[in-house]
Amino acid sequence: MKKKNIDSNRYGIFAEIDRERKRQDEKWGEQNHPMVSEDFSYKDATEALELVRRENDHANKKCWHNILAEEFMEAFLETDPKKQREEIIQVAAVAVQIIECLDRKNAAETEADVSDAGFGYCSRCENIFEDCVCNDDEDAIDNRFWGDSDRDIDPDMGAH
Repeated sequence: MKKKNIDSNRYGIFAEIDRERKRQDEKWGEQNHPMVSEDFSYKDATEALELVRRENDHANKKCWHNILAEEFMEAFLETDPKKQREEIIQVAAVAVQIIECLDRKNAAETEADVSDAGFGYCSRCENIFEDCVCNDDEDAIDNRFWGDSDRDIDPDMGAH
């Protein structure tokens, strides 16, 4: 069986995000709000973005809060829907990076949470475990993935 990089842990993160989206849909239904309110101040938001960018230019002030804030503000200052979508994808990617960082920092605690959640990766259909199209075949399902991002996982041997 081939080795998978620990990025396979993202499948678990995406599954958590999917479950949260389903919960939101169940609670509120489809949502189609405007991107900004009528009284949104592009001038104030632009000034705030410049402040966050200056903060991010200083290594000792760079933090996830400022990085995510910068991406978030860029997204809502964009007026072209295609470019705005690209910016929102960047917001989501940074949010996933933050989750991965938290998981690395809390590896022991996160390992228990992730293993209890039932996330896994199928080597045949390359889906997360709960979406696996061949989950009848026990040999197709790899072990669950988590741990340090620098380590590879050999599904037959575990982390090394």
